[in-house]
This record gives sequence, C-alpha cells and structure tokens, in this order.
Amino acid sequence: MSKAGKEKGFFYVVTDTDGKYLYLADGKLRPLEKPKKKSMKHIQLTNSFIDEGELETNKKIRKALQKFADASIIGGRYV
Repeated sequence: MSKAGKEKGFFYVVTDTDGKYLYLADGKLRPLEKPKKKSMKHIQLTNSFIDEGELETNKKIRKALQKFADASIIGGRYV
C-alpha cells in the first residue's frame, strides 16, 4: 500500500525490485507493461501474497487487488 504521494492509500502488487526501489502495478493506471517505480520508504508492506496465477494479466491483478481492498481493515483504496 502506498503511504505517500498522490496515490496514498492505494494497493499495488510488487512486480520487481532493484534494491532501493520497488516496481508496482495495479492493472489499471499502472499496468504490468509499465509499472510505477517507487521508493521502499513510501510503501507499507501488507505481508499478503497473491498467487502467481493471479499476476498473469492486468485484469487478474485488478480482481485480486479489489478483493484485497474490500477485505482490508486499514482502509486502503483501489482505483
């Protein structure tokens, strides 16, 4: 979940990392083909995992994140 910036409170999946930065996708504004580069200090990890099968397409990512946001008790948002 993003904890800083204009997308504060939004959920993403981590698609890659390069040490200092994470690459995030939400399947809509940030598709798999163009993930967002964000500093680790601006991300709150949820310790939740999505099966690899749910990360194959942008549509599957959107569905998985929507379920997670709906079930979240911390008030996260999903685009």
